[in-house]
Amino acid sequence: MTDSKYYQDWFKKAEQDLRAADILLRFEDIYDTVAFHCQQAVEKYLKGYLIFCGSSIKKTHDLTVLCNMCTNYNEGFKDFFDDCKFLTVFYNEIKYPPAETYEEVTKEEAQKAFEIAQKIRGFVLEQINS
Repeated sequence: MTDSKYYQDWFKKAEQDLRAADILLRFEDIYDTVAFHCQQAVEKYLKGYLIFCGSSIKKTHDLTVLCNMCTNYNEGFKDFFDDCKFLTVFYNEIKYPPAETYEEVTKEEAQKAFEIAQKIRGFVLEQINS
């Protein structure tokens, strides 16, 4: 599958990830999956923002790399660097069965991941709509 060149497509998929995270957070106790969906949502919002700005996107799941790229268009993204660092862990750490050093994602961490994803979503959409 080829990545879409339309930022709206990225945002649509990001919304689906956030909706899934919200449902799982409220009705299930699958916190690692919540955190994974939040990481995925933010990845898609950042990539969509880069496309909106006319940039090519990097094939990476490291949100700190994407966030840094976004600062080329808006320095306000610097405020999200630590949040992106927090979320990036949930891409590889949670995607596969636990390793010996793996620690379960807590409800608090899942809630934090969801709050971060919502905050970054709001900032990105604010930039797009201004």
